[in-house]
Amino acid sequence: MRVMESRGKTVSGRSHPVDWDLLAALGLPLNCFRVRRPRRSEGALCRHLGHALTEVATRSAAAQDDRERKVEALQALVLALRLHYPSLYRRRLARSPRVRSLATDDPSGRVVRLARVALATLAEYL
Repeated sequence: MRVMESRGKTVSGRSHPVDWDLLAALGLPLNCFRVRRPRRSEGALCRHLGHALTEVATRSAAAQDDRERKVEALQALVLALRLHYPSLYRRRLARSPRVRSLATDDPSGRVVRLARVALATLAEYL
């Protein structure tokens, strides 16, 4: 839990548990262990993507052994959204500093290949 104080007010925030399998079903290019067909929507994608970005940014590398793999998958999903769904990206994601930190202009070949995998799933419902 995070606690912040500003101008005499205390704000606390809880991180939400991330369902990586659900995110994979929504288009994150990770192998999922359970085959799920969630109700796919733009809102669900953005909500769960936000939870995942928070988890990756706030957890230490020691606490999360597959952090690098998840970061690459998130970079790929952001790349696919930025290139193929620019209005969605601008409207829902572009202002987030965590999304901007993943949106690179020079992605690795692995991230480009993963973005193609993400795009195949995103094209089914966006």
